[in-house]
Amino acid sequence: MRTLLISFSVLLFLLVSCKPSTDDAIAYNDKIINEQIAVATAIDTLNMYISNKDTVNIKPCYEKLIQSIQFSIYKIDSLNEFDNQAEYKNKIKALLSSYKQITENEYSNLIAICYLPDSLISQDTLNYFNSTLQQINEKFSEQMKEFNTFQESFAKKYNFSLIDKK
Repeated sequence: MRTLLISFSVLLFLLVSCKPSTDDAIAYNDKIINEQIAVATAIDTLNMYISNKDTVNIKPCYEKLIQSIQFSIYKIDSLNEFDNQAEYKNKIKALLSSYKQITENEYSNLIAICYLPDSLISQDTLNYFNSTLQQINEKFSEQMKEFNTFQESFAKKYNFSLIDKK
């Protein structure tokens, strides 16, 4: 009986001690957020070139953004699950996939307008450009709100505070 009690105590200790620490959770969060920041930085750069109608740099920046998103998804895929749960990986992959979809659709349309000669840009074209920008902002905002809600619950669960790195 004593052996059984000792074995049960050791097993219970091992189960409790196997739970990831707060530092582990912070490190995991940081790896994920670093990928998000890399993509956000590439988006900001593309936005700058589009707003300046810098047709020399728009297409290369667009291609770099697509590559950055794909590489970040690849890096996220290579991470292990945290605490035997894939939820964080799935959330960031959904966010990055939405960035990719927005880039390939809405941004692609904006870029096409940037390459039009001024003589072909009508008021309807400008209205479409502005409404597309608004759609992009709304989609990004919606996706970020959902991701941030999850990230906050992750931080709370593993006892750490989030700090804005950007």
